[in-house]
Amino acid sequence: MKKISIIILILISFVLTGCKIQGHKIVHFEVINKGAIDFDKYKNIFFEDIKINSSVKSYDPIPDINEFFLEEFPKAIKRDIKRAEVPESISKDPVSGSSLIIRGELTLKTIKRSIIREKKKEKKFVKVENWEMEMKIFFTDMKSGKKVFFKTLKSLLNTADPKKPDYNFKFLFTKITEKLIKGIIRVGKTERRYLLIK
Repeated sequence: MKKISIIILILISFVLTGCKIQGHKIVHFEVINKGAIDFDKYKNIFFEDIKINSSVKSYDPIPDINEFFLEEFPKAIKRDIKRAEVPESISKDPVSGSSLIIRGELTLKTIKRSIIREKKKEKKFVKVENWEMEMKIFFTDMKSGKKVFFKTLKSLLNTADPKKPDYNFKFLFTKITEKLIKGIIRVGKTERRYLLIK
């Protein structure tokens, strides 16, 4: 009796599975990022120096920031980016009627603290820092003055080594710029949908 019940259950599961598979078709398609910017419609893209508010006086982050926006970011969006040294004169230039300018502000805060670390069965107080980075970034259409993109990005690093400010900064800045690229480029994630077949 038990064998018959098991056989019946197996047959029912096959029938139900067959019905599900036969009436559907799986389709994969790419979803375009809603926050993406159409960089191709702009003749020029400019980058203005980002305002920096930092409590770390032993390290100058400007070279790293400029390297990203003038060398790495252009590769991600597949467009050249020029430095905007005098934005006022650019905005008056009729050629820049369809130009985009990148502006922003980066804030870096650190909190010093001491922790206990055990090394070779000996406990020592070690000074570490908590780093908190926030970057406000916006892209403005120079013809209309409208912000076509605005975002605040944050990143944290606990127990950072005070003696390695360059590593700490680059670690946080890389995390922030990765978020920026993911949020702004047109390519989105691939999603799967089921279509009914008549």
